[in-house]
Amino acid sequence: MIPALASVVTSALVAVHPYHASTAEADLNPETGRLQVSMEFYPEDLERALSRAHRSDVDLEETEGIGEIIQKYLAERWLFRPVGSDDDFEPEPSDVVFIGMEVFPREAVVYFTIGMPEAEHEDLEMSVITLFETEQVQENAVRLRLDPEGPRRSLVYRFDSLWLPLVEPPTP
Repeated sequence: MIPALASVVTSALVAVHPYHASTAEADLNPETGRLQVSMEFYPEDLERALSRAHRSDVDLEETEGIGEIIQKYLAERWLFRPVGSDDDFEPEPSDVVFIGMEVFPREAVVYFTIGMPEAEHEDLEMSVITLFETEQVQENAVRLRLDPEGPRRSLVYRFDSLWLPLVEPPTP
């Protein structure tokens, strides 16, 4: 009886998983000027967020037009603005192109590109707010590389850090 109960409790905990995070690798392609991104999610978290945004149930493997749904969702949640903008600044949706997706039992990996705004990287901030509308505790970690020869910069977006500069500000 105890092993069966433990199995039910474990299954319930896995389904609820109180820690919500996504991770992304984003590399600037100097030839196209676009970020090439791969982003990992828990499939159920992404389906819940897409269902809410799309206002109907979304299944990553069954919903017709899933690429367009994901593309629109990401365009509204990977955002850019000038450094030092007021909090009431309303950025335009980004130029996202959905490339593809792989769905596994414990992760969904989404591949896409994003057009960079025409500005110096030092003058831009980025916000990655995927899943923020459905999860109380959400972190989006982005490993960003703007120079193919340069190091990666780790950016972690939370409710208390919605906008982060693309380039590390110089230390005084």
